This record gives sequence, C-alpha cells and structure tokens, in this order.
Amino acid sequence: MMELNWTAFISALIYIITAIIISNFAIKPIASILEERKRRKEKLLFETEESKREIEKLKDEYRSRILRAEEEIKIIREKKMEEVRIFEKEEMERIRAKSNEKLKNMREMVKAKVEELKGMKETVADEVARIIADKILEGR
Repeated sequence: MMELNWTAFISALIYIITAIIISNFAIKPIASILEERKRRKEKLLFETEESKREIEKLKDEYRSRILRAEEEIKIIREKKMEEVRIFEKEEMERIRAKSNEKLKNMREMVKAKVEELKGMKETVADEVARIIADKILEGR
C-alpha cells in the first residue's frame, strides 16, 4: 500500500511540476499574447471612435462650407440680376433717347418739307394766276 501512496505522490508531484512548467512556458505567454491582443483591440476601437468623430467633424465642416457657398452664390446671382436690370434700363433709356432724337429729326424734316411745299404752293398759285391773267389779256 505504501507503494501505492508513493505512486500517487509521484503522480501528484509530476502533475504539479508539469502544471508549473506549463504555467511558466505556455499559459503566461498565451495570457500575455491575449492581453496584447486585447490592448490592440481596445486601441483600434478607440482609434475607430476617434476617426468617426473626425469624420463627423469633417462632415459638419463640409456642410457648413456648402451652405456658405450656396449663400455666396445666391448673393452673386442677385447682384448679377441687379446689374442686368440696370443694364436693361440704361439700354432702354439709350434706345428711347435715340428714337426720340430720330423722331425729332423726322418731324423737323417733315416741317421743312411742309414749309417748302407751302412756298411752292404760293409760287404755283402766283404762276397760275399770271398764266390766267396773260390768257385773259391775250384774249382781249
């Protein structure tokens, strides 16, 4: 029976020594590797969250720039439309003034022609009267 106890004792001692060896050479390195993986995973998660926050910040900045650009476009468009309205008004005034000038010139030409025709009328009337007077005098 003693031998059995020695066998059990040696088996237990071998088990303990094996457990210590496995613990020192296998479990601790594996635990270290697992811990390192855990730290890298946490670091990556943190970096991912940081990246997400940075992306949101950039999105907000982008949206803000888009809104400012749209506002600037609106202001520029309104300014250009006002410039077009002013140009159209000035052009219409220029055309109107030119038309009025032509109309004035045409009226003056017509007036001159009317005066010329009045003068011709008097000359023709005088000539007709002279011809009639000559015919009357010739006929006597």
